[in-house]
Amino acid sequence: KPRQVIDTIKHLLAYRSNLVESLKRIKQAQKEQEYFKWAKVKKTKSYDSGMKGLEKDIQQIEEDIWELIKKDKALLTMFTLLISIPAIGKITACHFICYTNEFKRVKSGKHLASYCGVVPFEQQSGPVKKPARVSKQANKVLKRLLHLCAVTAIRMKGEFTQYYQRKI
Repeated sequence: KPRQVIDTIKHLLAYRSNLVESLKRIKQAQKEQEYFKWAKVKKTKSYDSGMKGLEKDIQQIEEDIWELIKKDKALLTMFTLLISIPAIGKITACHFICYTNEFKRVKSGKHLASYCGVVPFEQQSGPVKKPARVSKQANKVLKRLLHLCAVTAIRMKGEFTQYYQRKI
């Protein structure tokens, strides 16, 4: 069972996620309104105070998460090691710590990759071979975050970009 601090961080991350989605919806609606200005639609006011409030709440949640991590020495060590990896940010590190229960849920790197859903499995039954596919039981949140980290790593200048270019 996860410790109380891990549960608290997990709930804060879920709440942050909801706020970020709400903020994205509001910003998208504003972009659409800007795009269709050429239409003879009655102009409505821009309501920025709601967006500023959401951004402030998201910032406060991130500060609360950071305070919880700073208080726990083991979490701080894990967090520091995770963010030392290029392209891994604070939120991704927090998600990894929470979903893997401080990496107690996974036994090895291969097991972690499988849990995150980035390892394709071959399906074979006798002479019938199906193409390798990723498990549907994977943790989709971690898979999405890993994908975003990979895209970020490709855009950064350095070894990852060179490796990606060689493979492409």
